[in-house]
Parts: sequence; structure tokens; C-alpha cells
Amino acid sequence: MTFQLFSPSPFPSLLCFMLGFLVNFQFCLSHPDMYKTCIPQFKCGNILACYPFWGGDRAKPCGHPNLELTCENNTTTIEISGMKYRVLKVDEKAGSLMIARQDYFEGICPSKLVNTSIDFEFFEYSSDYEMLKLLYDSATPENFTCSMGAVDYKDGFIKTGTTGPGNFNVTVEVRVLKILLQGARTNLSTLVEALKKGFEVKSKVTGIELCLKCIDSNGRCGYDIVSKQTICYCQTPPFNSSTACPENSHSSESSFKRRGNIAIGNISFDQLF
Repeated sequence: MTFQLFSPSPFPSLLCFMLGFLVNFQFCLSHPDMYKTCIPQFKCGNILACYPFWGGDRAKPCGHPNLELTCENNTTTIEISGMKYRVLKVDEKAGSLMIARQDYFEGICPSKLVNTSIDFEFFEYSSDYEMLKLLYDSATPENFTCSMGAVDYKDGFIKTGTTGPGNFNVTVEVRVLKILLQGARTNLSTLVEALKKGFEVKSKVTGIELCLKCIDSNGRCGYDIVSKQTICYCQTPPFNSSTACPENSHSSESSFKRRGNIAIGNISFDQLF
């Protein structure tokens, strides 16, 4: 006769499963392929971008999830708070973008009249720009007229500040360069030019300085969605770092280059004799 002193418990199996999952997860984060994955830049037209941006050939782990760039007909765009903007310039070191509203890029009569908006959790406006109000169907002398489908918005008015010139049906806020404000208020072509020049927004994503240190250590920058921090991918173990790659990662490439130079030198030397 056999006696079973203890009943089987699922706990050891569950514990083994969790340990295996954590080991595999850590292995994925530390995989050396992440270094190669984050080498490509985002390229579209005259725009080149690296961390904290991603998109195109630059994979999602290589940038902040909210900073995806898209290439459409050789034109770079980004969507912020549901609004599409054309990207005119990228400065990775400053974490800033020069953007212009896609719907206003061809003129002042878009199909939908909505305010300029950004996600203040991730962006902030540059102080060199100010909000300009476009008042459509205003009870004032006419500055411009828009015909959009079955609706004609006449007596358009342009002003700065928080109040309008009287009764109006639709108000749209757009951001323009301060030095162009006065001209944009009185001249339609200057307004169109100001809208095309766009405005600057600065990313609030942290870790840009860490990324610069990472690049100096021969690493590649990415974003860890678990810790929500910038991460440095390296060529050698541990393959990722929260600061920079170890010295051996930097020296390995340098030694490779030195070996390459020596080999070339030997070839030249052998050719001489």
C-alpha cells in the first residue's frame, strides 16, 4: 500500500513558467540584433531622422512610440492629436520638429475647419511663434473668401489675441512665426507663406543626452516600453544599457578598423616585393 503525504500543487509549475517567461523576455531585450535593427535612419525626401523618432526602415523599438514619422509621396508627415502635420525639419539633438499643418499647406480654405492642436504630454510650443485666429463668416469687412463645397465662408477676418471682431460662425487657431504676424494679418499672400513655414514644437521625451552618450560609446538608441526610458543597444554583452555601452563594445569596432588597416597595409607591403 502506498501513501501520498502531499497533494500535487500547481505552484512549482507556475513558478517555472514565470521564470522561463522572464528569462525569455530578458533575452529578447538583450538580443544583439537590436543593435543592427536600430542602425537605419528614417529617410524621406530631404528629411533624415534618428532617435527619438522612428518610421519607415527605422523600427518602432528604435524610437518613442508617439514619435512615428511617415513618408508619403516623398513627403514626411507626423500625426499629433489626430491632426496630420507636414515635417519640414528635424533636430534630433534638440528633440524638435518644424511642422506645418497639412490641410493649410495649399491655402487657407481646408475641407474642415479645426484648431491647431498638439499633445502637451509629449510636445511644447516654441516661444518664437504665436497663435493667429482665422475668423470665418465674420461680420466685418472682407479679408478673404472661402468656398468649400456647398458652404461659402465670406468676410473672413484675421487677427491675434483671444477675442474676435464681432459675430462670426467659425474660428480657427493657427500658429505662425511672430515676425510674420503683422504681415499675415493684412496680406493674404503673407498669411499663406506663414502657414507654409509652419512652427516649431519641442519633444518632452527625456533621454536625448543619454542617447548622445550611447552613440559616443558606439551604441544605438532605442526606447524600452517597460521602463519607459531611453535604452542603449550594444554590440557586445549585455547588449543593452541604461547609460552607455561598455568599453569593450567601443574597442571592438576600433580594433576591427585597426585590423582592417593593418591588413590593407600588409597587402600593399606584399605587392611591393
